[in-house]
Amino acid sequence: MNYYIYGLTSNGNVREHNEDRVLVGKKILTDGCGSLSTGLPFIAAVCDGVGGENSGELAAQMCVQKLSELDYRSDTDLKKVVTDIHMSIRKYGINNDNSSNMQTTLCMLAVDENGDGICVNVGDSRMYRYVNAAIRQISTDQSYRQYIYEHGSDSDLSRLDPSLNNAIVSSVGSLSTDPEIEQIPLVTKFGTEPDDMIIIMSDGISDYVSEQQLEIGMGLDLPIGQKLEAIAQLALDNGSVDNLSIIGIKPYITRQELEAITSEGVSATVNIQDLIKETDKLGDILTLDINEIISGSYTSEDTAFSIPEQETQQPVETANEAPEQTAEAELPQKEESVPAEPQQQQPESSEEEIARTNAETVAQAIRVIEKAEHPIPDELIEPGELEQEFLSMVSQLKEPKPEGEEEKPAEQQGDEKTDFDLHTVELLHQSASSLARLEKLFGKL
Repeated sequence: MNYYIYGLTSNGNVREHNEDRVLVGKKILTDGCGSLSTGLPFIAAVCDGVGGENSGELAAQMCVQKLSELDYRSDTDLKKVVTDIHMSIRKYGINNDNSSNMQTTLCMLAVDENGDGICVNVGDSRMYRYVNAAIRQISTDQSYRQYIYEHGSDSDLSRLDPSLNNAIVSSVGSLSTDPEIEQIPLVTKFGTEPDDMIIIMSDGISDYVSEQQLEIGMGLDLPIGQKLEAIAQLALDNGSVDNLSIIGIKPYITRQELEAITSEGVSATVNIQDLIKETDKLGDILTLDINEIISGSYTSEDTAFSIPEQETQQPVETANEAPEQTAEAELPQKEESVPAEPQQQQPESSEEEIARTNAETVAQAIRVIEKAEHPIPDELIEPGELEQEFLSMVSQLKEPKPEGEEEKPAEQQGDEKTDFDLHTVELLHQSASSLARLEKLFGKL
C-alpha cells in the first residue's frame, strides 16, 4: 500500500502572519501547498501556533521540525515524543522574552511499517476520516467550549463568553500545564474501507465548515488537491478570520489509482456553496413527513418523481436487468401474496396499503434514476441496492388474515394493531433513511 499526501496552508483573508505549520512526510509547509507519494511508515501533521506575534508560528515550526526528524516505527513511544517536544518549546519560551509562553496545537496521523495508523491530538485542530461517502470525527477538541459541553449544562453553554469559544485547555509548550496527549488508533487498517481518506485541519477551517459541507466537498469528482482547496475557500466564504491549514491522505495501490486522484483535468473552479444550495433544494423535495404518511394524507401521487408510463408497464424480467431480476423475482408480488378478503372487511385505503404503495413507488423511481443518462456511480452504491432494500422491507409487512380465519379477542386485536403500527413506522423510517442516502447521491450526478 502506498499513500498520497496533499497539504496546504495560508494566512487567510484577515491575519497578517501565518502561525500554522503543515508537515507532509518530511516536508514542512509554511505557506502554499505541497504533495508527496510515500510508502510506510510516515507522519502527517497540522500545528496551529498560539501566542501572537512571532511566538505562535515559532512554536508550530519547532513542533513540526522535530516531528520531521523522527524515525517513526511501531515501537515508537509517541506520547514521550510529544512530551519531549513540549518541554523543548517551553524551555525556549522561558529563555527568550519575546517568546514567553509560546504554544501550539498538534493533530497528527502516524502510520507505522505495518500499516497501523494512530491519531495524536493536543488542542483543537481536528482529524476526520472519510469512509463510504460519510465523514466522522476522530479527534476530540480540547477547548473550553468542549469542556463545558462535556461537564456543564446547556445553560452554562448559553452563558459562555463568545471570546472563550475557541480557547484551548491543552497545548504543546504551555507554561501552566502539561498537554493532554490524546492517542486514538484507527479502528480498521487505513486503506481497507471504501473511499478511505484522512483529513486533518486547523480550526480556521473546522470552525467554519460543517460535516455535511465536508461530505459534499470530499464527494466532488476532482483531484484531492482541488477538493481541499475548495473546502478551504468555503471556510473563507463562510467568514473564517483565522489561518487555514488542511491535509488529505489517500491510500492507493496502482499507478492508475494515483493518476486518478491527482490528475489535473478539471479547469473550472468548483463552488461548494452552489452544491449545498442544490442539496438543500433536493432535501426539501425528498423529505417525507412520517406522521402524514401514517395518517394517510401522503399517497403515491405525492411522489417527487415522474415515472414514465412505459416503464411501469414493462415486465420486471428483461435481458438487460439481470442484477435486479433475481432479487425482485424472489420477493412475493403484492397481488399474489395477499389473499383477497370480503369487501366489507377490507378498507379501500388501509395504512398497510399506503405504506406498501409509497415504498414501491420510491423503489420504482430509483430504478428509473439508475437507468437515466447519468447513472449512480458504482463506487457509491451497487445498482438496484436501494430498490431491493425497499422491496425487502415491503415483503416483511404483516399480511391481512386469510378469509375464514377465526377473529381474535378485542384485547389481542389491540395488541396486533400496535404491533402492525410499529412495523409500519420501522418501514417508513428505513425509507426515509434510504431517501437521505439518495439525496447524497443526487449531489454526485
